[in-house]
Amino acid sequence: LTRKIIKISLIYISAILAQFQQHYPKKSVSDSMEEFALEKAAMVQNGNWAWSQIASVEDNKVLEENVKYLPLYMGIDGEESQGLCIGTAF
Repeated sequence: LTRKIIKISLIYISAILAQFQQHYPKKSVSDSMEEFALEKAAMVQNGNWAWSQIASVEDNKVLEENVKYLPLYMGIDGEESQGLCIGTAF
């Protein structure tokens, strides 16, 4: 009985996920930067390298001096003294 419930649950979850993906397709970083550059998004998570991506969008409406950075704090001891967090590469 438990395996049957799990199987039905997985089928149900898969159907919900398929519906979600149909209505909310995945976006790339380029998609996000284009939406920001065309003023279709007010904020986007990226790093200090973002300006080149924003500036390269055709019909860009955002001026370089209007791009600001918001620190992302992770709750790690001592990070408040580390300066502006602009992202990381893994």
